[in-house]
Amino acid sequence: LYGQGVRSGAPLTRLAFERGLSPLGDWGGYIVILSVLLFAISTSISWSYYGDRCAYYLFGERAIFPYKVVFVIMNFTGAVTALTTIWTIGDIALGIVIVPNLIAVLMLTDKIKAITDDYVERKPWLAMHRDEER
Repeated sequence: LYGQGVRSGAPLTRLAFERGLSPLGDWGGYIVILSVLLFAISTSISWSYYGDRCAYYLFGERAIFPYKVVFVIMNFTGAVTALTTIWTIGDIALGIVIVPNLIAVLMLTDKIKAITDDYVERKPWLAMHRDEER
């Protein structure tokens, strides 16, 4: 808490904007603060909805409330925990989510190939190009 810390992430970006836009005063820092705030809010809303729908489709209606509780706890934890720790937790969580997705992709390989072959055979991009020329 005391002394000069290593600047990274948003603080580093804020410092760069303040120095780069120094003729405008402190406005560079405020631009970064507002941008990070809006990005954080929109990301939180989007992931809340995305996770809510995933919980519903995977486990049914009963899974939505526990998901929301975990989501709120993780949002709070993310606000008070070191950035490197949060990135580590995020990497682990995404690694866990990748496993069932890879299994599903492997199980659906034949179907994906058939759909892709059908699409390539029809060549819809050529039809769109011909329509644009007219």
